[in-house]
Amino acid sequence: MKKFAFIFHPHDIDFLADGFNDPGLKQKNPKLISSTLKWFPPFQREKVTGIKSDFDGQQIEGLMILVTLIPEHMKDLNDKFALSKFVEAGRLAQDLGASIIGLGAYAALYGRHGVDIAAACKIPVTTGNSYTVGVTPEVILKVLKSNGKDPEKSCITILGATGIVGAYCLQALKDKVGKMNLLSSNYKRIKEFLGAKKFKAQIKPYALTDKPDYILESDLVLIGNGKYAPLINLLKVKKGTIIYDCTYPKSFKDQDYTLRDDILFIDGGAILPPGNPDFHFTFGFPKGMAFPCMAETMILTFEDMFESYSIGRSIDFVKAMTMDELAKKH
Repeated sequence: MKKFAFIFHPHDIDFLADGFNDPGLKQKNPKLISSTLKWFPPFQREKVTGIKSDFDGQQIEGLMILVTLIPEHMKDLNDKFALSKFVEAGRLAQDLGASIIGLGAYAALYGRHGVDIAAACKIPVTTGNSYTVGVTPEVILKVLKSNGKDPEKSCITILGATGIVGAYCLQALKDKVGKMNLLSSNYKRIKEFLGAKKFKAQIKPYALTDKPDYILESDLVLIGNGKYAPLINLLKVKKGTIIYDCTYPKSFKDQDYTLRDDILFIDGGAILPPGNPDFHFTFGFPKGMAFPCMAETMILTFEDMFESYSIGRSIDFVKAMTMDELAKKH
């Protein structure tokens, strides 16, 4: 059976305690635990079973490789120690028989967004960014509809409209929503893209010098670049606003989520792989659900596309579309 591997790390000590079903970890000295975790070697946390393609019935399995670093260990993305841990995890994955490695969270940011990790391993590596980007427009349309909003009458604001996520969503949604507000530090680039074209949506570009009042009319705000998140005044956005944060680390803190009970925050999409997927431990999702970056690794495995598909800073639009199509296939 074909195998993929996925390298991940805990968001914090509570995440680790929940994943290991050991609440006692939460009661121990966090500084002591943090300093101890840093020196643990990567290991196989679990095996993912039950993934079966709807297209041809083939089954694959996954190896979840845990690196016991938490975000406070990884503030410097040039840190060679952290990079060495992810490389060690990648080599463990290849020794365990995986044909491809997926990188999650900070693992996807280190080593020039996977380039150095791929160079250090004998099997291909992917950050999963192509599918993460490719599935975002579909998630936006679904969440609007599930919250009683007609996309064709909805206003969407994209913060970071010339970044890869923002630009892809602009292309995919320009004829499917009622209005789009676009913000980018590269105002000229937005204007050049729009040109004299006519779209179904009413599209208006904004520069950083404009007042962010356009955010207040939005039904959904997509954060494609975290540097623009401070423009969102959570106390002033209209009732029922959806805030879709595509950044990592996340743009808001836990206390921000409690400011309003009528705002829906979404931190990326959740994907249900085909078959009866079981990760055999919890990482905050309902049973069987996966992050899009995990799902891309599964899709590549189904397709025998054992290549470093999504590495580096840039994402190809065609690759994002291809991933979305292959996901639907399986």
